[in-house]
Amino acid sequence: MVTLGEGAVMGGHATINAHLTEKNELVLSPVKVGDGALLGTGSIVQPGCEIGAGAVVASRAVVPKWTKIPPGEVWAGIPAKCIRLSDGTKPGD
Repeated sequence: MVTLGEGAVMGGHATINAHLTEKNELVLSPVKVGDGALLGTGSIVQPGCEIGAGAVVASRAVVPKWTKIPPGEVWAGIPAKCIRLSDGTKPGD
């Protein structure tokens, strides 16, 4: 249910959930973390997410279910949103 790519790092107390309960139904959905990706301390990744190669999920960020984070991007916040694109610019610049 969870695939961690080569060199992926999970910080302390980071959580990956590949399941949830919705409307009294158990929902299972795999989570993929790409090569060299980083899940910061205390971050939470919900079911069905894909974290691209080299992407960063900041400490304590919560990635909502079925979110796709492109390679190299940095995401932070609750809910997590892109704060830095793979080319180093900020979204909207």
